[in-house]
Amino acid sequence: MYLFFPSIEDNELEVSWDNKKKKINRNGDFLDLTGIPPTQSFTLYCSGNALLTTSIKKLIHLEKNVKLIRGTTCLDVWMKQDTLYPVRPTSTFYINDSQICLFAELIGVQHDCPVIVTWHHEGVLVHGSMATIPVSKDLHQFHRTYAAGFYLNPEVSTGQWMVTLHLVTGRELFQQKFQILDRERLYYRPYNENYTRGRIFDERVE
Repeated sequence: MYLFFPSIEDNELEVSWDNKKKKINRNGDFLDLTGIPPTQSFTLYCSGNALLTTSIKKLIHLEKNVKLIRGTTCLDVWMKQDTLYPVRPTSTFYINDSQICLFAELIGVQHDCPVIVTWHHEGVLVHGSMATIPVSKDLHQFHRTYAAGFYLNPEVSTGQWMVTLHLVTGRELFQQKFQILDRERLYYRPYNENYTRGRIFDERVE
């Protein structure tokens, strides 16, 4: 089996199982797990740090069952009773926005579910990260939400971007293109002395 693990850095990768530990051979964006028994729990290490612990059997089960309900980029997320919700979904961001968030809603998460998020600028991979979406404490509830993102600062390039969400088996769950414009988002306040909250001009700006 192969794990999807795109990276812009040449980090040392190792895998351990059953008191064995060896370096992993890379084949493009994939890592070769040949030799690990399907039911054997293994741990993946990057530069000595543990990234995930799972088994090939669990990954195959997730590959068959995890489905995306919805995904979007947004300005923020908020949580209610352990469930995340997107705040102001948009594909247009501005240099005075504080952050860019990816939101995803999944079903079929019957095991801890490792995923890969990649951020691309003008077609070039800028950053990739692995995270594990924990299985629900309710064994009959396989619905999970997930969010990732980064803060905007003057060093972040404007222009065309793309974010992707993959299972570590390589199956793409979500992809979205978005843009960061080299100008500030416009806020306005309606003429109403009792109105205390501003509103946003958002997607209408080309």
